[in-house]
Amino acid sequence: MYRDSGGSWEEDFAAYATLGGYLYVDPECVAMWKPVRRDGGCPAEQWNVENPDAWYVRYAGGRGRLSKLIGLIPFPLDWVGWGRERKKQSVRWFSTKSLIRRK
Repeated sequence: MYRDSGGSWEEDFAAYATLGGYLYVDPECVAMWKPVRRDGGCPAEQWNVENPDAWYVRYAGGRGRLSKLIGLIPFPLDWVGWGRERKKQSVRWFSTKSLIRRK
């Protein structure tokens, strides 16, 4: 993903570790996510949002990542969104309830 987007894993890791995001790393899964507002502009640029309504997943990779991520969410929000950087897709939002049913 980072090779294709021109982004930096190290910069994202540092940002999510220090600016109000969440990180999860184990031998089979890696994830970075943060609370945002769907109507607040580009979710990648939102930090320390007041009254968030969604979780923005910057990166999730590995086995069972969706189930793992849903289980790690520290507080409930109505939506979860992510884009597929390698496919140049914009962020798509999904109801948290529907994702919990799918997990």
